[in-house]
Amino acid sequence: MAILFEFISALFWGILSGLLVAIVVAYIMKEVFSVSRLYIAIAGLFLCFFLSFQFTTLIAAAKTKAYIKNVDVLVKTIDEGVNWREIETTYPILKPYLGKVTEQLETVTGSSLSIASYTIGVINGYMWRRVAWILGVLILTFVTAGILGTTQKPAPRAGNARSRDRGTPPRSRNVRATRR
Repeated sequence: MAILFEFISALFWGILSGLLVAIVVAYIMKEVFSVSRLYIAIAGLFLCFFLSFQFTTLIAAAKTKAYIKNVDVLVKTIDEGVNWREIETTYPILKPYLGKVTEQLETVTGSSLSIASYTIGVINGYMWRRVAWILGVLILTFVTAGILGTTQKPAPRAGNARSRDRGTPPRSRNVRATRR
């Protein structure tokens, strides 16, 4: 039951984080770069989904690291023959990472590293890739907004009836001024 709560918690905080960052980026694009609302809407929707996914996986990986100590204790209690199936069924949240651990088991066994420290290293690498993806997409969004902000011309305001040059209302061509 605790694993289900951790999964739902990671999902909630990931979606919330992605939504908040997307809103802040959309506000910055509007105020600083003055890009069109269409681009802000498209970029905002993309960022909302992309960042929600990245933040959810990042938070879930951080929560997964908390289970590594439990797995380390379980591995130490098992004799030399490690039963990876039992670990996968006991801690299903670790299943994606245990595949990488079993592939490199010979390397881990031959060195002074423990399985737990190797798994934490794999998870840390995964988390850094998520951070790199988040930063890369944010940088790309801001560069694109900067380019669009400098190339777009501001639209004229609809309610502005005064001439911009003299500050007087424009004259109609068909109306002649009469003197009395």
